Amino acid sequence: MEFKRETSLRKRDMEALREKAETIANHEPQLESTSALHDLRVHQIELELQNESLRKTQVELDRIRFLYFEIFELAPVGYLILSGDNIIQEANLTSTSLLGIDKNLLKNQKISNFILREHQDTFYLYTRRLFDTKETQKCEIQMLKNDGSSFWAQFVGTPRQDINGKTVYLNVLHDITDQKEVLNRLEYLCFHDSMTGLYNRRFMEEELKRLDVIRNLPISFIIGDVDRLKFINDAYGHDKGDELLIKVAEIIKSNCRPDDLVSRTGGDEFMVMLPKTTREEALSIVERMQTDCRSKKVEGMDISISLGVSEKKTDKETINSAILEAELEMYRQKRTHNPPYMRNEK
Repeated sequence: MEFKRETSLRKRDMEALREKAETIANHEPQLESTSALHDLRVHQIELELQNESLRKTQVELDRIRFLYFEIFELAPVGYLILSGDNIIQEANLTSTSLLGIDKNLLKNQKISNFILREHQDTFYLYTRRLFDTKETQKCEIQMLKNDGSSFWAQFVGTPRQDINGKTVYLNVLHDITDQKEVLNRLEYLCFHDSMTGLYNRRFMEEELKRLDVIRNLPISFIIGDVDRLKFINDAYGHDKGDELLIKVAEIIKSNCRPDDLVSRTGGDEFMVMLPKTTREEALSIVERMQTDCRSKKVEGMDISISLGVSEKKTDKETINSAILEAELEMYRQKRTHNPPYMRNEK
């Protein structure tokens, strides 16, 4: 009896275990599916976060690209990045426009291909200063465009290290042609007589100091004074007087040599400085001037110039004494050239 009861209890427990096992087995696929969905959801969130990060990165890259284009490419000045051996590594659109060449053709060329031959030494010294000092440097040179024309440029360079640790030079390129033309014009007006185009007294005074050296000896001087200028001005007007002065300037200039300095030092006064020239050589030049004068007229009157000559032979003599000697000779000539009724002109 007791055996039967134990058997019945064991049978009941087995049935309970079987039911529990079936219950677990029936719920196990549902648990696996829930876990997979959870993992997919986590991956989806991660991807969305990554996409948002990528989107923000792309927005930032677009902003940087826009700023690069605005600041670098469209800058009102040229930018040139040169390697240590002066090869063009990068250039902006302004540089390519200044040089008149496509950007792809400009890169990897030597900068010397775009510099006038006579200015290449200046640019070389500029790059040497950049290399030696590692500080910002400037230079002004004439550059060649792709069509063969030229322009004045100012370079402002700064040394930098590239991503490989090599030294490169960031150069800001300015077109200063207009400024140069203005400065050249001002300099011309400062040192030239506006009517005749000859040098003026200020220039001549500076050159006398510079050229008064032993290697230029002997130095000769020709001092000239236009005869009858006051008479021409009074009788025919100042326009005719100006015409006379211009013709005299042409006569003096055309009979001098390239190294001679010809100036208009006063209203009707001219001076010629002749380095490495003897008095005899200067007298030959004076004779050619006088011959030329006799072949030209103003209002039917012969052009006449009183000319005095002197020579500084040694460094013991002074420039001023030589000039004074030429002036005295010129005044003696003038008294013989002017008739008595015109001698009160001087």
